[in-house]
Amino acid sequence: MDRTSAPLVLLVSAVLVGCPDGPMTTGDDTSSSSSSSTSGDPSSSTASSSIDTENVGTETDATTSTTNDGPECGDGVVEGDEECDDGNIDQHDDCLNSCVWAFCGDGKVHDGVENCDDGNIRDDDSCPTTCDFARCGDGFVQLGVEECDDTNEDPNDGCDSECVRTRAVFLSSETYRGDLGGLLGADLKCQSLAAMAGLERANEFQAWLADDSGAPGNRFHRSSGRYALVTGIPIAEGWDDLTDGTILAPINVDEHGELVEYTTAYTNTNAQGYLDDPEQDCLDWTSDAFEDLGGVGHGAMTDSNWFEDVEITPTACLIEAHLYCVEQ
Repeated sequence: MDRTSAPLVLLVSAVLVGCPDGPMTTGDDTSSSSSSSTSGDPSSSTASSSIDTENVGTETDATTSTTNDGPECGDGVVEGDEECDDGNIDQHDDCLNSCVWAFCGDGKVHDGVENCDDGNIRDDDSCPTTCDFARCGDGFVQLGVEECDDTNEDPNDGCDSECVRTRAVFLSSETYRGDLGGLLGADLKCQSLAAMAGLERANEFQAWLADDSGAPGNRFHRSSGRYALVTGIPIAEGWDDLTDGTILAPINVDEHGELVEYTTAYTNTNAQGYLDDPEQDCLDWTSDAFEDLGGVGHGAMTDSNWFEDVEITPTACLIEAHLYCVEQ
């Protein structure tokens, strides 16, 4: 071997040593092989990609759900803005299903604590804001049931132990002839005097007066409560007492509480408050003629003369007399 051929031999040897066993592949062959292995099952690559995407999505959702979930009312754990959480569905214990403490007015009767709970803030119904059944003496006037409620049983303060208010009675300070304008005209005179005197419920006064059109017995409210002068002195303990023929004290003070000396009053009633004599009503209280007659009572008396003064009944309708005014 000559000197010029030695390098060539070494080069060939190096190439032979570096080549792997078996047939050699070109770049194109490699690309084809790779392509073939992927395309051998067209769905495998797509399925794999799809599965991976779904798994990633699920994991993301789970993470998001765990992150965004707030406190769960009813799980027994007080979390977030919950006031309580007793883990049950009992609406009558200390903790409501809304995870707030039970309170009067929530509309749920709290066992062992409340007797009622109607869910409103009214004190004039059957269940006031104390969540105890309404009763006489609780300080709340129940509509349609009580007339007053002053939390005590003293009948001398205008409200008795049955929560019935006292009705005021007075002898009119003004005197009138028999032409009163009928029963309604007489009522208006009582109401006007009561209003000027500043009496409570001034428009509820009516005249103790009878004619063919009506009488106290069928016009008045029959109260079980006390009837008293505007000064507070009782004249009767209820309607039955007022109409039994006698009264406890004379009706001899006016709407201002002032004593009246001349006490004759137009009435024409019997003891029970009904019409006494149809000929003694000054022509249904429209006449002031001397020849027409009217029945009268004596306000200084407590016996039957208070409604029918036998000494001067009947009297001429020309004569001026007072009116008994009674609150309804």
